[in-house]
Formats: sequence, C-alpha cells, structure tokens
Amino acid sequence: MLRGCGASGPGWDGVAEHLARYALATLHQQFLRHTLVTEANVHRRRAGLHPLWLTPEDGEMLRTDGAQRTELFDATVAHALARFKRHDVVGGRWRPGGRAVPGYLVTRCYFVLGEQLTAWRRGRDRAALTLAAEVQKAREQARLTEVDLVDALRDQPTGRLDPLLRTMPDTLRAAVDHRLAHDGAGWADAARALQVSPKVIENQLYRWKRRYGRRSKGES
Repeated sequence: MLRGCGASGPGWDGVAEHLARYALATLHQQFLRHTLVTEANVHRRRAGLHPLWLTPEDGEMLRTDGAQRTELFDATVAHALARFKRHDVVGGRWRPGGRAVPGYLVTRCYFVLGEQLTAWRRGRDRAALTLAAEVQKAREQARLTEVDLVDALRDQPTGRLDPLLRTMPDTLRAAVDHRLAHDGAGWADAARALQVSPKVIENQLYRWKRRYGRRSKGES
C-alpha cells in the first residue's frame, strides 16, 4: 500500500504518524528500562556498525532532563523515518514476510542513533560553552557594578576626595579622574582612554576596595 501511493499523500501521512509514535515510545521505554544501548548494539553489530556508547554524563543528562531526551529521540526518529521512506519503501529494501514495518523502523532508529548522539553531544557542548561565557560576562559586569564607587565620590568635597585618591594605584586613580571628569563615562571608557585592559582597572579597584573601602561595618 505504501509503495502503491509512492510513500506520499494522506495514506503515507497517517502511517508515518503511527510509525513515529511507535518508534518514539519504544526508544523512550527502552532507555528508561536501561535496555536501549544493548538492544541497539545487537542490530548494529549484525549490520557491521560501530557499537553505541553513552558516557556517565550522557546517561545522567538524558535520565534527568526529559527535554534533552525528547530532542535526541525526536531527531533520531525523524531521520530514521526519512531514510525508511527513501530506501526501504520507495527503494524496495523492505520485503513482505520479514519484520513488521514498525519494528523495521525501530531498527532503522538504532542505525541512526549513533550519528544523532554525536550531533546531540556537540550541540550540548556548544550550549554549555555559550552559557559559561554568558555567566562569566554577567559575573564580570556584576563585579564592576559592585565595586563602582565613582558615583558616590562625585559629591565629595576636595578636601576629602584628594586624600582618598592618593591611596589608589596610579592606573586606578587615573581611571577615577577620567570618570569624574566625564559624566556618563564607565570603567570601559576609562580603560580605552588610558589604553589599558578593563581587567587591570577592575582588579586594582577590587583590591583597593578590600583594603581601603571599608572604614566601618556596612560603610564603603
């Protein structure tokens, strides 16, 4: 029937949805019962494919994060279904009298799962690197905000401000002077004006605050 309709149209759409649901349910159940890798490797060895492997990190993430597991298995079934249609139905590899079509598709999923695991790991690693970069950026911005005392110094009388500035390292003092002289200027602007790395100013400011910034409990 599938070959007769050219694996297209309403006839194919209905069967494809049924097959996808069956394959997805099978993969999820086998994974949660800890039999997926074993079952997949039986068929992969028969086909001459490399065995699957899951690192402890892979297994823990897929067990505890249902969204990650769904993403991996959805991609696996989608690719397996496309290959089943192209090679097995239209290409004629599947023969009546052999495995039932749903089971045949699940075997296709075992073959596809290896490359989808690799793609999933790469995507996970990229996401982790992106998140780490965002966290580091937010952390650095938070530190700069936390130790930013220039706004509080703007209204200080000269007699109190000058002695305080003299306790600072030269680069930090020059950066503070730049910000005091230019309303709206931030640490990054001061760093550009002084041709130094913002990290230099941040580190000097952090150390200075720890050393001189706290005159009494709760006072900066």
